[in-house]
Amino acid sequence: MHRLLLVFFIVLISKFQMDAQSNSLVGEYSLVGVMETASGFRLNPDSTFDFYFSYGALDRGGSGVWHVKDSNVVLNSKKDAGDPFILKSSTQTKENTFTVIIDDPNPFFKKYVHGFISGKTHEEEQQANKDGILRFPAAAYDTLMMMMEFSQEKVFRFNLKGSTDNQFTFTFNPTLLEVFFHDFVLKADPNGLRGSHPLLDPKKEYLFEKVQ
Repeated sequence: MHRLLLVFFIVLISKFQMDAQSNSLVGEYSLVGVMETASGFRLNPDSTFDFYFSYGALDRGGSGVWHVKDSNVVLNSKKDAGDPFILKSSTQTKENTFTVIIDDPNPFFKKYVHGFISGKTHEEEQQANKDGILRFPAAAYDTLMMMMEFSQEKVFRFNLKGSTDNQFTFTFNPTLLEVFFHDFVLKADPNGLRGSHPLLDPKKEYLFEKVQ
């Protein structure tokens, strides 16, 4: 009986300590030391977080839930990112080309799509034109890979094996510019939080200073 009570009190004290640590971490943290870039995290009392990133005219953000593990802050998005591009249609045309069309209500991002196509006899990389079209030489291709310049961490891979179609139309996933987190760890620091940045050099450690 005494042993059970001791275990209960140890667990209770540990929980209080974790709650106190979590409460002390609540707040806004701003990236320091990176010129012309505004970025950071806001850890909310309800265990949710918000992420923001602004560089020039580009604004990106993300959200999810956070918890404390071994004095580190661990971030996770509430949903899955999904593929950055969604197939709308494919067809076989009489044109002697392999054509990829980006069809999206927002015309701005179409020309920033990069495509790489490969097969046994040919491989090629292209950037879409102003209308969001990429035209490759006709060939039997195995794989199409695409990436949009402003979300370079999201590389899309599409299997072409067995298909006789030579024209594919894609649209952007609405979450294309949203930043997603999976067990993303930031270390508690006397000045704030330290760790990698989801959109900057993964080899570097950055400081997110707590906003007082």
